[in-house]
Amino acid sequence: MIYNMVRADIFVQYHNFSLNCCMSGFKPGQRKVVFTCLKRNLMKEIKVAQLAGSVAEHSAYHHGEVSAGIELLVMLLLMLC
Repeated sequence: MIYNMVRADIFVQYHNFSLNCCMSGFKPGQRKVVFTCLKRNLMKEIKVAQLAGSVAEHSAYHHGEVSAGIELLVMLLLMLC
C-alpha cells in the first residue's frame, strides 16, 4: 500500500501533465492561445514568434515565449493530422 502511494507520487512528480478540459477539450496553454487569437481578432497570417509573444503578453502565460511557440506548433501539428 505504501509502495503504491510512493509510486503514484513519483508518477505525478515526474510526469507532470495537464488534463484536457471537459468543456472545450483544450489544455490550459491551448486555451490561452485561442483566447489571444480571439482577443486580437486574427484574420490574416501571422508569424509564430509574433503570436507567441502576444500569447505571453496578453494571457499571463508565465512559461515564456518559447514555450508558447512550442504550444502553437503542437496545436498546428495536431490540427494537420
